[in-house]
Amino acid sequence: MRKLYLSGVAIFFATMNYAAAEATWEYSEIKDEFTDKTHHVALIKNTSTSSPNNFRAGFECRNGRDFVFTIDANEYLGGRNQPFKVRYRVDNKRAKTIKMRTFSNSETGGMNSFSAIDIANDFLNAKRMRLRTVAINGDRYDTELPMANSREAILKAVEACKLNVQ
Repeated sequence: MRKLYLSGVAIFFATMNYAAAEATWEYSEIKDEFTDKTHHVALIKNTSTSSPNNFRAGFECRNGRDFVFTIDANEYLGGRNQPFKVRYRVDNKRAKTIKMRTFSNSETGGMNSFSAIDIANDFLNAKRMRLRTVAINGDRYDTELPMANSREAILKAVEACKLNVQ
């Protein structure tokens, strides 16, 4: 079941179409045609020229109950199912570091379910978001994410899991 979910996220990441000047958070519902399970996804893909790796980040509510934060740095982060760190800074607040685990079907992205709602709370009112992924080999990948439309998109994913945010 886990592989089916991760494949759905990978397909969603691969099919989102953005123009560099229009990178904003978007919300989508994805229905698995074989299981009828629905995933609610809020996602941003940074296509800025200052971040050549096309970094993606987002939140997903799986099956109305599992809320996760996902990223794809489009760079090697570690072997499949391996831990790596992400550091993020909202506006001018103190930076935070979270632990994530690479997907079982990808070495460039991963997820965190333990801190996802706290991360969503941090992102909700952000005007500026800086992210740094630290690969298992120590390589760092930095990006700044546009936050236009983030609140609306993230709230839809949060509400699909019937969670409360601040």
